[in-house]
Amino acid sequence: MNQKNKLILHVNFSLPTTLKTIFEFAYPKKKAGASDEFLDKAKENIAVLEKRPKLGYGPGEGRLYSAQLGMLGGAGAPSEAVALNQRYNILKLNILRAYQGARISDKDFELANYYIPNITDTHETAKIKLRELRDLLVNSTPAAPEAQINLPAPLEGL
Repeated sequence: MNQKNKLILHVNFSLPTTLKTIFEFAYPKKKAGASDEFLDKAKENIAVLEKRPKLGYGPGEGRLYSAQLGMLGGAGAPSEAVALNQRYNILKLNILRAYQGARISDKDFELANYYIPNITDTHETAKIKLRELRDLLVNSTPAAPEAQINLPAPLEGL
């Protein structure tokens, strides 16, 4: 035997290790992109929100708090309402960034109000919206960075 054959004889090949190496070479792991990062943040945010005792204040109280937050800089609004409103806004931004990238149109931001919970929703409505949103995010993949999703306008009069 020559020197090269002796070296080959001493190498211990393991079939599972070899197959794993071949598989990893043929199917490299997808590198996480910015959209994956924003999706993960949205999922984490939903998990935190789902543990809250109150997910919405209803149309009356919620609109009062919303007005206080928007026009009065939060003066008079309870800290729980401020924190909940902030979480919902961050959730909306994370989802829009995951699917549309850095360029979010005003129209898409406005349309997101229909599927992202807000403080004017009742607790039950917000709970349902979060559950459905979580299920959609878990079972979906973000669009390619150059792709843009055009959400349909809500039907009026229904």
